[in-house]
Amino acid sequence: MDYFNRRALNEYGGKTKEVREYEWTHEHGSFEQDVPEKIVRSGAKFYTSSYKCPKCKKFMYKANVGEFVWIKTPDGMKPLKSTFGCFECCMLFSAIPGKMLSEGDYYTLKDKRDVMFMTTIISDYALYPPQ
Repeated sequence: MDYFNRRALNEYGGKTKEVREYEWTHEHGSFEQDVPEKIVRSGAKFYTSSYKCPKCKKFMYKANVGEFVWIKTPDGMKPLKSTFGCFECCMLFSAIPGKMLSEGDYYTLKDKRDVMFMTTIISDYALYPPQ
């Protein structure tokens, strides 16, 4: 079944965004998890997650995108769903569909220019964080 048949409505009436300009890489690794002292928002739709950046070990920020943003990967076009960002290291991470980030199988985007571009798209299409 293609993604046009699976999508639900969002605040844009179900509008999706395909990002073909930048290819995310498929990587394997582990992420530390902990409970942050407080939930902090970064912009309107990113908020503190329990995952720590594998490079600097600071808490990353999370945005829920649902299936409204599709990214180019070595495995073809895939939904971004939830994305995790370290704005200190300028990196984005997304779990492989059907898996959790803690399972160590993920897509990543590390180029600073690409990350800034994707962050703007994610902010436009992300669902609002829990209150």
